[in-house]
Amino acid sequence: MSMLFTFGPLDDIQSWGANERLGSIVNWMFIWLVVSVLLFAAHLFGSILTLTYRASGLRLLTGYAARSR
Repeated sequence: MSMLFTFGPLDDIQSWGANERLGSIVNWMFIWLVVSVLLFAAHLFGSILTLTYRASGLRLLTGYAARSR
């Protein structure tokens, strides 16, 4: 889903020829894409570990939630 919200606007910006004017927004969108992919990968890996009954999987899925308390 995050790919849709990233590549759609990036394609629009490129088709409008506004890359120079909206450079910081384009950079932010690529950062958003990388963070989204990393978070998805962490959840996928944690889910796989949890389904194989490894305790590290649950810690990976909830590790950042426990630190925010």
